Amino acid sequence: MLEKIYSAINEFEYFNSELDAGREKPTVDNIFAFLELFNQWKQQPHSQVFNKTKRRSNIKVKDWAFTFDRDSIVNLRGEKTNKPMLTVTFKESNIPYAKVPFTMESLWETNAMFAELDYHLLTLKSIEDEGQRLVETARFNNIYKEYLYDPELFLYSTAAHFTSAFAKLGLITDAFKLSKILSDISLNLPFKYYKTIKKTKGTLFRGLVNEFLEETTDMQPPIVFMALLENIVEDEDFNIENFLKSEIIDIDLVLRINNLPLTTTLRQEII
Repeated sequence: MLEKIYSAINEFEYFNSELDAGREKPTVDNIFAFLELFNQWKQQPHSQVFNKTKRRSNIKVKDWAFTFDRDSIVNLRGEKTNKPMLTVTFKESNIPYAKVPFTMESLWETNAMFAELDYHLLTLKSIEDEGQRLVETARFNNIYKEYLYDPELFLYSTAAHFTSAFAKLGLITDAFKLSKILSDISLNLPFKYYKTIKKTKGTLFRGLVNEFLEETTDMQPPIVFMALLENIVEDEDFNIENFLKSEIIDIDLVLRINNLPLTTTLRQEII
């Protein structure tokens, strides 16, 4: 990202200096590469909101479900490329409410939301009056339930929905905690390790994970996220609830299951 930003700025300055000097317009390849990068992360053309929900406290989670399909990343010109992508359709009582791409934005947002939830929980625990604490806890649950089931925000909450549904996590805080852990690995994993990730059995994403990893030619963290999640859910010896309850989260457990180098090795390479 930084390389593309600096290359685009340098090219922009050079472009203007050449114009000011009355010389022929130079190319703007680096500027287009920079714009293409952000276009790839967002994939706005794939986002559709069919219905909106009104603010309400009686959201029934059991009425909601999601389905997903294989699609392709669209370039700046709106043309489909050969880069694979997952699109997710959210429904309430079988009525479609939104169709969104699973993109980088969901991974970034899940990190931000986990931090917000964490601070909010610490504040709740500090309330001494039991009655006030119960009221604020109920309000806390309603706020984040409304966030999770807002069709206009599904683009950002998809990662949390995946962890909640596939890992069978009943608490909103657990869903965001696991999605934050997996997104941290996904966003930072060097591309050379994409080929070493353990092949999944395909129980969650119908075999799409292995296909996507085989076909991708550059960093696509959402695909890594799908692989990490599928592998830990499929691992019979890995207890997700116990893992999340530990005082010190052992990231190496997740990395071992996925046939990836341990944190010390990865940290050095990333730095």
